[in-house]
Amino acid sequence: MILKNTRNPVLKLGLGLLKAEEDILEDDVKYTMAISKIVLSTVHLWPENNNVYTKLSFYMIFFVYASIELSLLVHIFVAVKDVVALTDTMLMLSVGVQTLIKTAILYLKSEDLNKMIQSIRKEFWPSNSFGADVKIRIKSETRKLLYLCLTSYLGGLCFLLQFILRPVVEATRVLPYNSWYPFNWSKTPIYEILYILQGYMAIIVNLNIVCGTDFLYYFICANCTAQFRLLCKAMEEIGRENVYSHILLKTVGVTYSVISNEKSENERRLLVLCIQHHQKLLDISFRLNQLFSYVNLCQLAASVAGICAACYLVTSDSKASASSSAPYFIGHIAQLLLYCAVSNELGHWSQQLSIEAFKSGWYLQKCTDIRQCLSILMMRSQEGISMTALGLFELSYASFLTVVRFSFSLYTFLDKFKET
Repeated sequence: MILKNTRNPVLKLGLGLLKAEEDILEDDVKYTMAISKIVLSTVHLWPENNNVYTKLSFYMIFFVYASIELSLLVHIFVAVKDVVALTDTMLMLSVGVQTLIKTAILYLKSEDLNKMIQSIRKEFWPSNSFGADVKIRIKSETRKLLYLCLTSYLGGLCFLLQFILRPVVEATRVLPYNSWYPFNWSKTPIYEILYILQGYMAIIVNLNIVCGTDFLYYFICANCTAQFRLLCKAMEEIGRENVYSHILLKTVGVTYSVISNEKSENERRLLVLCIQHHQKLLDISFRLNQLFSYVNLCQLAASVAGICAACYLVTSDSKASASSSAPYFIGHIAQLLLYCAVSNELGHWSQQLSIEAFKSGWYLQKCTDIRQCLSILMMRSQEGISMTALGLFELSYASFLTVVRFSFSLYTFLDKFKET
């Protein structure tokens, strides 16, 4: 009814996208995928909607942003004469590199990402499968992550608006980016065209691609973490009751082949379902790590450069540079922390499975196969899932502290260089 009566085209588009997600909106964690879809659909790069508009959008975004990055590089060699101007331009470059790499991943790996999204939609267990206690915990953790993501998006939007509107407010004829062009761009209408283009690329393209890709990674990790929570609950019930196995068998996407002439069929059914789901989660987590490996490495490098440069500018003598760089610093810290936090949670709950398996009622069953399978599952679970950056660095709370320490070490070096 709301969708039919509204006259606002933007609201109608958003409600239309949400209406297409009715199959996941009722779940306490799957609904987050709809948020990623809304953000990435604004730039036609949502993996499920791979069409001619996606191809056109990719080439246009990549070409325009690559030209902006090239103009920033030329500006460094042609116009930069001090460290403050250099670090200011480096901040813009670091964000641009993120945009280019994340755009490429969304387009080139759209088929693999789509398969992963479909698995979450159709094969992941509902969050209410195992009672209110687990459901409430999953709902609470998901809301915390969602609030942090929305806060980061709105914060980024506010910063980019003041970044783009600053030349207008200060009545200066400069471009938002420190770009260099081989022609006189200050003349009308060239200046206005470049200004609108850079403003559009910053607010619409940069914000939605960077945040949308980040949200996609966060929410896939959150969905996998929720599945491990549900799996832990299911493992606890092995050997005690058979209610949960009947619930899972009625769940869409769950398959189970009955072994004929097997007396222990009822005893082993829940264990088999858990093992199958565990294998599925391991496969999805492995594919997620492969797909986002380059993104994770880019994120670490951009965070180091961004935190270091922002610290340098915040402590510089220029008040304008200090005020404009503080949001960069907060944004890079928050972005890196969220990447490490969701990855760390996924690794933690994948290891927690071995503890919950030991708590199960395996000793109540007569079937010896259950004990053997559980021991193998426990040994596999002791090696937790690890999200890495090309296998070089693991994303965790420990790596977050390491990156922050290293960034401040580089800042100290730059600060001493300034003094000399």
